[in-house]
Amino acid sequence: MKTDRLIKSGKNDNQIFTCASIILKFVQHHSWLELSKRIWVALTGWLFENRTRFIMKLLPEEAREPEPSLEIKELTLSDISQMLAVMYLNRVDICRRFNRGERCFAIIDDKGIATYFWAQFGFRYIDRLHLTFNLKSNQVWFYNAVTVKRARGKGNYPNIIRYMSQTLASEGFDGFFIDVEEKNLASIRGMEKAGCKRIAKIQMKKLFSKIRYNVTLFDKTAWKQFSEVIKDSHSIQDIKEDKPYL
Repeated sequence: MKTDRLIKSGKNDNQIFTCASIILKFVQHHSWLELSKRIWVALTGWLFENRTRFIMKLLPEEAREPEPSLEIKELTLSDISQMLAVMYLNRVDICRRFNRGERCFAIIDDKGIATYFWAQFGFRYIDRLHLTFNLKSNQVWFYNAVTVKRARGKGNYPNIIRYMSQTLASEGFDGFFIDVEEKNLASIRGMEKAGCKRIAKIQMKKLFSKIRYNVTLFDKTAWKQFSEVIKDSHSIQDIKEDKPYL
């Protein structure tokens, strides 16, 4: 009985340590202010949400070669120690992603992982929009990209996107999508440098359980193809076409 209590106590201590470790890593890469904003959104999300994200599509023919001086590679479970050092994930979460068939790519510098980006296949659920995308066999969704502070401003973001698209294109994939927060201008610039184009801007407003979507189109043809992979796409009815952005 005493041993069981000690084991249970040890598990609780480990969970607390893991949570604290993830919080500290987040603050190191972002700030306490950003952490407080996300906590506020999480606490009020059951009542009201107002989120807007761009849906981007990578055009491989417009993507240049990644910088040859960079060390870019695909990560595997053998790299889990390096991954735990920078990711807001614990060991179980990382293993779960790999078991689902997801893949992770990274730029490595002399101190370890400088930038990483995950690729998802089969489906993509964007919790901030409450939308699920059932991807076709030739499609990939890039998500959860992070560049650590020491490596920002060095062009890592577009370079890792170029590397991922080339690697996956050589395996037969030709549909590459990314979603990004409307206000994340640095990421948007990096995506566009890599050869990404905006398909649409999706705004989701949620009051209690009622959700309403407003969609602004930048590429009507691409949206028509893309909307085919949206689960329950009939829920998106308020769609307007915008002028081409500069």
